[in-house]
Amino acid sequence: VSIHANASPSSGVRGVEIYSLRDLDSKEKREEQRSRNLDLLCRDLSMDHSNSSLRRVIGDMLYDYKREESQKAASALSRGLAQAMDTSSRGTKEAGFFVLRNTLVPAVLVEVGFLSNMREARQLSMSSYQEKIADILADNIVNYLSRWE
Repeated sequence: VSIHANASPSSGVRGVEIYSLRDLDSKEKREEQRSRNLDLLCRDLSMDHSNSSLRRVIGDMLYDYKREESQKAASALSRGLAQAMDTSSRGTKEAGFFVLRNTLVPAVLVEVGFLSNMREARQLSMSSYQEKIADILADNIVNYLSRWE
């Protein structure tokens, strides 16, 4: 989970947004970091490490799994976050941000408010509000992960 504060040219824009991984293009799928991640994953597997076809299949499976789980996590977090923060939800969106595409695990990027909105900027500057956001996110993540128990 990568936590950010948003900004907009319009000072009236407010709310939370959650991003999950979008479909990557072929260039992004060949990034150096993705290759290093696949090396880390395959290192401990009992497999023929020189088999590029097998590595490609494992990489595709990892990508498909991460993308699907990222979307599910974004939806789960989006439902509870805006309501608990008493703000509007700007929904879930897809993006190709580095922090989403170059991980070994599903990832989401959470925009917790707009620094360009005076009310939200004031709230975001308060440590008590930051702690509230952290607690809400933690609770929602635990609820999301509990589906595997």
